[in-house]
Amino acid sequence: MLKKFKIQDFLALRGPFESRRQTPGSLGLALLLGSVFQILMLFIEHRFMKQTYYPNATEIFTFHLWFSLLLIVFSLAYAISAINIRSQKMQYFLTIVLSQNLAGISVFISMFFLIGIYDEISREVFLNLTIILLVCGAFVFLVTSIRFYILLAKGAYRKGSKRDLLRGKLEKNIAAYLPTIIASGTGLFLTLRALERSVTRLDFNVLVYVLFGIIIFLTMLFVLPEQLVILYCKFRFKSFNFDQNGNLYSVSKDAKGKQKNNRKKMAPI
Repeated sequence: MLKKFKIQDFLALRGPFESRRQTPGSLGLALLLGSVFQILMLFIEHRFMKQTYYPNATEIFTFHLWFSLLLIVFSLAYAISAINIRSQKMQYFLTIVLSQNLAGISVFISMFFLIGIYDEISREVFLNLTIILLVCGAFVFLVTSIRFYILLAKGAYRKGSKRDLLRGKLEKNIAAYLPTIIASGTGLFLTLRALERSVTRLDFNVLVYVLFGIIIFLTMLFVLPEQLVILYCKFRFKSFNFDQNGNLYSVSKDAKGKQKNNRKKMAPI
């Protein structure tokens, strides 16, 4: 689906690499810090798991614990310069998985474990709430992906475009955040409505955690399409990667590579 686009259509996405905010060294540091925060989130999950009545909480935590520990091991390995400079695509992939696991999955699990401290909530309500928020998350991801593709087709991510100039700042157009706002509002309303019916007295701290948990979870799904497109660009275009000296490859490298491929196709058999 993205093969029809040229390097020029993605140039605005090179911004974080051009500004050196996402060099292999910077991402290595992000993986290191992310691993530390992931361990802290696992402690929070474990603490909530001991008090929760959420169905199959122990099994869910155990599976997520082992997955996270494996992810941390790989993340720490790719935080090492000698490794990440030679495998930048894998490093960026791990950065995506770690960020989504930390701010998305861990927050989602701990939020439901915390809600589960109320023994008045039935198993059916737990499952309904889980399904509602997962559907809201799927809606955010799908709508954002479609919108991203449309903008890409319109040339919004070309160098010098309006979106390129606004990159690194908050978008003034509220339509950009509409899917997250709608899904967050819907998920929050339905969650609070269900809790209101099931719980006699809802603690304010739980309410705040649920509020921010829903927003963070859906926001991570909002940024996921762009993360995946940048990962695609790192695989497809050399100019989204750095050389052994830490310098970003020029766009001309991709243009030369394309010319060579065209010559091979045109060469007589």
